[in-house]
Amino acid sequence: MNEPSSGASGGDAVNPMQFLLSHPVGHVQPLRLDEPLEGCRTVVAAHEDREHVRLLGEEPDMEASSALYPEGDVGVVVLLLRIQCLSTVYEMWLNYHNAYGRGCMEDLARQDKFFILFFMESTTPARTIWYPTPVRAAMAEYIERLETQPSWSMSDFDTAKAALQARYESPSALWEGLREVREAT
Repeated sequence: MNEPSSGASGGDAVNPMQFLLSHPVGHVQPLRLDEPLEGCRTVVAAHEDREHVRLLGEEPDMEASSALYPEGDVGVVVLLLRIQCLSTVYEMWLNYHNAYGRGCMEDLARQDKFFILFFMESTTPARTIWYPTPVRAAMAEYIERLETQPSWSMSDFDTAKAALQARYESPSALWEGLREVREAT
């Protein structure tokens, strides 16, 4: 696999694979690749255990949903993935006013495919699956809306994200709550 970009801006570079594997099983994050995978620069990286990877089967059903949450002066983008055979909802948060987050959103607005790479304990994916992109139009819409918004800091974003996470007890509850958010925005 090619090396992913760190997304760091100045200071100490963050190795995204070490970051992913340092989190508990079930953690997902966007991963920007230096060399695109079949034309896709941004992929989803998931840290999973052997049992979850085994349960994926040949062609697992996946649904994706996303929303732009207005939280004060901050626009928080959340991308949720539900993989039926795992009974799991994964959540990823994207910050448009952060170069890495903006790059991921721009990639997802252009890409025809949507890859999920599952990692266990090594930096080599244990499994890779792809789908026709489910969020391309939504990401393009979020970019259009957010590019006119005044910038916010990473601290402001983290505070807004924490407020949203406090409203929903789990990623599954957030999945159910997306309908009301779409109606409000």
